[in-house]
Amino acid sequence: MFARMGVVVAVLMLALPACHEVASIAAPEGEKISADCPNPERTLEILHPQTGACFTCGCCARVGWRVTGANGDVRAKVEAWYGNKHIVLGEDLLNLTSFKWQVPDEEIAQVRLRVSANDDRGRIGTSESVVSFVAPTRGPDPQHHFSDP
Repeated sequence: MFARMGVVVAVLMLALPACHEVASIAAPEGEKISADCPNPERTLEILHPQTGACFTCGCCARVGWRVTGANGDVRAKVEAWYGNKHIVLGEDLLNLTSFKWQVPDEEIAQVRLRVSANDDRGRIGTSESVVSFVAPTRGPDPQHHFSDP
C-alpha cells in the first residue's frame, strides 16, 4: 500500500507547476491558494526612466510601466529605495501605466525605483530602475534633466 502511495505522490509532484515557492497546499475555507509562480505571459516592465537617468531635485517626474497578460483590474505600487530609506511614492494605483511624483530635495546618487503590480490572479511582477536625484543646474543640461514639463 505504501508503494502505491509513493507513486501517487510522485505523480502529484510532477503535476505541480515549476515554482520557486508554493505558498500553501491547503487553504482555509473561502481563501484562495496562491503559488506566486512567475508566468511569462504576465509581465511588468518599467519603460521610463531607464537605469542611469537623473532627476532634478524638487521637480515633478514621471515613472511609466507596461503590464502584459493581466486578468481584470491591475493595481500598481511605486516605491523608491535608497540607503536605509524606503518611500512609497504611490500605491493602489488602479489600471494606470504611469505615475507623476515629486522628486525629493535631497541629492542621492543611487535610488532604486520599483514598480510592482497585482491583478485578479495575484502578483504579476516587479520591475526596477536605478536613477539619481541631482541638484538643479544653472543651465539646461539635456543629459541630466528628465523631469516632466
